[in-house]
Amino acid sequence: MKTFNYTAKNAAGELVRDVIESDSRQNALSDLRRKGLTVVTLMELDAVSPQEIEEASRPKRKKRIHIEDLLNKTLTLAPNKQPQDKKVRISDMSIFCRQLAISVNSGLPLREALEGIHEDMDVRSLKAVLENLIKKLHDGIPFSQAVAAHPKVFSPIFIGMVRAAEEAGSLPETLNQLANYMEASDKLQRKIKTLLAYPAFVAVFFVIITLVMVLGIIPRFQDIFGDLDADLPTLTTAVFGINAFVVQHFPVILAVVAVLILGYVFYRKTPSGRLNISRMKLKMPLSGDCLKRYIIARICRCLAIMLKSGVPISTALQIVSKIGNNLAIENAILAAQEKIIAGSTIALGLKETEIFPALLIRMLGVGENAGQLPEVLNRVSDAYEDQVEASITTGTALLEPIIITVFGMMVLLLIISIYLPVFSIASHV
Repeated sequence: MKTFNYTAKNAAGELVRDVIESDSRQNALSDLRRKGLTVVTLMELDAVSPQEIEEASRPKRKKRIHIEDLLNKTLTLAPNKQPQDKKVRISDMSIFCRQLAISVNSGLPLREALEGIHEDMDVRSLKAVLENLIKKLHDGIPFSQAVAAHPKVFSPIFIGMVRAAEEAGSLPETLNQLANYMEASDKLQRKIKTLLAYPAFVAVFFVIITLVMVLGIIPRFQDIFGDLDADLPTLTTAVFGINAFVVQHFPVILAVVAVLILGYVFYRKTPSGRLNISRMKLKMPLSGDCLKRYIIARICRCLAIMLKSGVPISTALQIVSKIGNNLAIENAILAAQEKIIAGSTIALGLKETEIFPALLIRMLGVGENAGQLPEVLNRVSDAYEDQVEASITTGTALLEPIIITVFGMMVLLLIISIYLPVFSIASHV
């Protein structure tokens, strides 16, 4: 029997700290849930010291580093990064995860399943990773530790859920859940890319045409009309003047643009700059709300899967905080995590951050009260994914005619400015 120290909330929302004996971590979680407790942290006493447990229970912000260290001990995310690994597309990862889930669920041992997938793998970067995984499994290293050595390939949620599944003995079911999650994420991303492909193509094509006219065609007509010493219309004079300024100062303009881009890149790498840019992205008109819904949809989906797999809520929040790659949302989730450890409900903890929408807060409250938080999170994720898809579809439908009209008028303006003098000269011949 193993002894676990746990922090949980009872039906009245009060924080309970105690120890429980059980054969495994998953059984301990099941026993606590049968008692009507919502588990916040669950740690094996042999793995951590009493001092670390006390530090993890303190809600003070300045102790966050201790909480993170403790969570990494109870649910290891990823060790030192290996620079030789290359990122793998989510579409390739979803196919791999589905193949692995099917193989393991059919009764095939994990190592044999990986060997079979490795033989047919066409993605070189993933093939090399699978070869390393097979070697480590052959040496007796657990699967969770093997995948944790490749943080560029396997996400924190993948590593965390595999670790929890190994402890609970539910790896086949967990792999199936991960495959469903990756396929849903890949489907949503492909829809977004498809909807944005046409406006992006039109914008790039217009920029190319404009550069050709500004740098090549208009200067030649300007020289021709200059040799004729003809009186040019006001529109033509204005366009030729602007074009001459752009051509003469083109290197300077490129240098200014390059400096602005480099300044943005360096500013984004600073802590304050990254935070300010993250907040700005969420507050941008039209796209800000869509981006926030997209991030929340992914967070809710991941959180639902992890809670179903038996991951404590504090550890699950620690992992999903980095999903959206937005520092503002990450800080808000970590702040809510501290409040939850201190005894707050999940809904109240997220509400006090003032960054999450009211719909999400209300639904989380309903899920907590009904004891069906994973199911509610899945419904919220479905709703926000539908909203994101609808927003992008409507936005692109409106954006396409606007882009075509604006770009067409600008090109027409350039063409008219060139041909007006030709008509004027021809009328005096």
